[in-house]
Amino acid sequence: MAEYLWNSHASAIVSDLPATETWPPDESEASEPFGFLHRLLLGQLGIFIGELWHLQDLADDCRNERRVRKLSWSALPLNVTNAVGSPATPSP
Repeated sequence: MAEYLWNSHASAIVSDLPATETWPPDESEASEPFGFLHRLLLGQLGIFIGELWHLQDLADDCRNERRVRKLSWSALPLNVTNAVGSPATPSP
């Protein structure tokens, strides 16, 4: 999955699930040195992750209106020494 996201030039992934991981996690030797998708996407590839987004209302509106809506947001890194992660800022 990480290879697909990288090759598709994705800058972020968003889901309505509590995790973007397979469960149970792949702890096989083949998945080393990263194991979890989070570690690879955030730490190595710089691909942002959004989880637990409530998307049902948006999906319902799109279906009822027979059109697709655009949702854009920015997730710029904060300039904080030794920090991890930055807040996303949705914009309609």
